[in-house]
Amino acid sequence: MRDPLHWVPIKYKLPLTVSVLYVLAFGIGGYLVMTDTTNVIAGRIQGQLETRALLAKQTLDARFDLAARRVEDFASDGFIRVQTEALISKGLEVIVEDTKSRLIRHLDVNKLPLVPFFANAAILDTDGRLVLAARESYPRLEQPYLVKPRTTPTGASSTAAFGAILPANESRSFRACTVTTRIVSLEGTQAIGYFQILLNVDRWLENPGVGTLIGSAEPAGPPIRLRLHDPKGRALPIGGEGNEGVLATSFGGNPPGIRHELALAVPGWKVDLVTDRAAAMAPLDSLILRFILIGIVLVLVNLAVLFFPARFLIKPLLQLRNAAHAMTAGDETVRVPDTRSNDEIGDLSRAFNVMARAVEERAQRLKDSAQELAAQKTLIRLERDRLEGVIRSMQDGLFIMSSAGEVTFSNAAGHTLIERLAAAGVSRERLLCSHGDSGGGCVECLARRNIAPGSCMVKIDDRVYEIRVTPLSERTDASAEGVYVSRDVTERLKQVEQQAHQERIHVVGELAAVVAHEVNNPLAAIVMFSQMLVKALEEDSELKKHADVILRNADACRRTISNLLEMSAFPAPEISEVDALDLLIDVGDFLRPLIQRKTRRFEIEAPEERILLRGDEIQIRQVLVNLVMNAVQAGGDSLQSVVVRARQTESSVVIEVEDDGPGVPDELRDRIFEPFFSTKRPGAGTGLGLSTSRRVAESHGGRLVLEVSKPGLTIFAVELPRDGTPTSTVKSNASVVAPFHSLSRGGQTTARVPGGTDVDTRR
Repeated sequence: MRDPLHWVPIKYKLPLTVSVLYVLAFGIGGYLVMTDTTNVIAGRIQGQLETRALLAKQTLDARFDLAARRVEDFASDGFIRVQTEALISKGLEVIVEDTKSRLIRHLDVNKLPLVPFFANAAILDTDGRLVLAARESYPRLEQPYLVKPRTTPTGASSTAAFGAILPANESRSFRACTVTTRIVSLEGTQAIGYFQILLNVDRWLENPGVGTLIGSAEPAGPPIRLRLHDPKGRALPIGGEGNEGVLATSFGGNPPGIRHELALAVPGWKVDLVTDRAAAMAPLDSLILRFILIGIVLVLVNLAVLFFPARFLIKPLLQLRNAAHAMTAGDETVRVPDTRSNDEIGDLSRAFNVMARAVEERAQRLKDSAQELAAQKTLIRLERDRLEGVIRSMQDGLFIMSSAGEVTFSNAAGHTLIERLAAAGVSRERLLCSHGDSGGGCVECLARRNIAPGSCMVKIDDRVYEIRVTPLSERTDASAEGVYVSRDVTERLKQVEQQAHQERIHVVGELAAVVAHEVNNPLAAIVMFSQMLVKALEEDSELKKHADVILRNADACRRTISNLLEMSAFPAPEISEVDALDLLIDVGDFLRPLIQRKTRRFEIEAPEERILLRGDEIQIRQVLVNLVMNAVQAGGDSLQSVVVRARQTESSVVIEVEDDGPGVPDELRDRIFEPFFSTKRPGAGTGLGLSTSRRVAESHGGRLVLEVSKPGLTIFAVELPRDGTPTSTVKSNASVVAPFHSLSRGGQTTARVPGGTDVDTRR
């Protein structure tokens, strides 16, 4: 069992113990007698307080009920209800001053004088905000204005709510509280606001009233004080001699004295009566003081008697304690002075000195051994620092990890890799394994001890790491560890990919040279015979248009092959004035067979005025052909319509190609403009259309972007600088006078003019 006085020094423990025994033996009887007497007197006073508190509660409940009924009577006034509904319905920002003035005058002249303790009146909206006040200096609203029905002491229902007590201030010389009730519409269907009265608490509770109920507990006893508590815990003294105090701001606990408290019928309000306990118990306090003085005398006598035992018994024990503390602090030479006594304390002192000499000898031997160990430790530290320096200087990441996935060591580069894993949200235990033979990921795969050392390629964000593992031991349990060396191979892989890309470009260049040689001769024949055919046909011949299309597109094929051969040195565009609408119609005529097979609807949208730009007409036409073919080929079976629209801004012409296909996945948005990259099925595209189109747009000082891409809506936009001013004139064979909507009918592209007439838009 632990000594209950272990924290008391031994030189004080014996005198203190005897003194406590004296005090307990002498004072316990007197304490019991005084306690019983005190309880009897306090009980009688408590009974009187309960009776007076009940009377005060009844009186205050009646006053609260009276004030609540008068406020509800005011709120039921038809004039107040009509005027309030007019103000509230128009909002606080658009108040009609005449209506407001009539309502203020009605409250100030006809209502407030009826009740002496009503100091002010106000109208609030349904959110508790102040709409108007009958008199100036209305206090800041403090309490919430959620008014709930309750039952009064008389059994009636009331919706009036009392706020907390407001202390007097510079603008108001009296203490006050608010009384709030609902204002309902004349139909009685809804609450339109709140009616609030500022109650003068001093006049409301003034004598004769509640204060007449209190007095002394006995004819010659201490006075009784009555206090009213609001919902915020603030106390207001009421009437009676000595009750003229100010409003207390808080009640941290019960005040000193005997008190009795009762809750009023109004929620949150309480009343209590308190009397001075010290004044009531003054005779008993005098008797208690006598007992205390006698106890002090007994303690002093006890201390004088115990002086000799403390001098010859406790002092040697204190010397032993101090010597033990000194030895604990490292002083092996400390000794206890000879007490020249043959009792137990003398034997203990001599035994301590023998022990101290033995400890001193052993400490010297330990110091010699420690010096030798320190020399060996210095050599080991030098080797360790050399090894750590080598590891820290490594550019490759290095860390040691157990087969359970716990990292026990890492250098700076290895720590960086681990942080990137955590930042990427990738668990070290669930890395994707490039071997494909482990369900637990690369860490589990590499941490196996039954396979030869291996490596894995891990991709984190945009970086690729090669991780190699070597077992540290032959153990195969969960505590077995391996050394992991990680190397960032991202740049190496990019170089490999770039080299492969250059090889593909080289192969394409050689292939383009062969294709150009084999195709240029047939194209030359097609161009020559097309020119002859155009010259041979009449101007009004229907076939002349077809011959023109053949001639233009054969020339475009020849230039495309030439551009393919000159991809490393992209040719400068041949600038001329281009009509954007004519260009769109030519593209529609050229791709009409492909569009009719793949889509149900093809539209060309453009404003009524002519859109002119300066650029290479053949290159721009090739861009539009590539975009429309890309929409048709990439749309698949879900494609229903392709829309081409043109518009112009102050400095540029924008042509948009829109389709309702599946769209471009988010992860491929940045790659679709790379050469030889294609999302189409094998054989459906070369992957050069979008990259070539972007190069054409940029060579004209413009740009090609993917504006929108989601299932059901994809929009590519070509923005080219324009040179020229819009005009409302069009060619003689296109009577378009309003924005039109193009259709696909019978193999021709037509424009729908308001009124239902189809007009050929070919120019």
